[in-house]
Amino acid sequence: MRLALKSVEDLGQFVEKFASGLFPDTIVLLEGPMGAGKTQFVKLLCAALGSIDVASSPSFSLHNRYLTSEWSIDHLDLFRLKDESDLESSGFWDLFEPKVSGLKRLVLVEWADRLREWNVCDSLPKSWKMSEIEFSFVDGADGERRVTVR
Repeated sequence: MRLALKSVEDLGQFVEKFASGLFPDTIVLLEGPMGAGKTQFVKLLCAALGSIDVASSPSFSLHNRYLTSEWSIDHLDLFRLKDESDLESSGFWDLFEPKVSGLKRLVLVEWADRLREWNVCDSLPKSWKMSEIEFSFVDGADGERRVTVR
């Protein structure tokens, strides 16, 4: 699916529909250039799922967690990681271990193209649902973004 988003309101409408179709144990891989809307998507998605904390970019912390009454949302930013060993030491793989919290789990990964670069996509848990969302700028259209969902 491919969408053109002309405003934050358009992105919000897309996020509401996306949120309503989420399953427990889902990983969402977010790709796109800096400033294209990955973190804004996460902020809106967390809000749509009921988080009282405002999501922020985990560029420096690498990992933020947000909780709602139903969801445990792990938000990662792989921008600063250099290779697969950095990924391993970040605790990334621990996020997919079975939990007993009773909450639905959602893992959101910014700069997910790095996972392909490091050839680890095949290692993602097969029992988890996966969505890939790519954000891009539309040439010549002031502020317009294109979102491709796979």
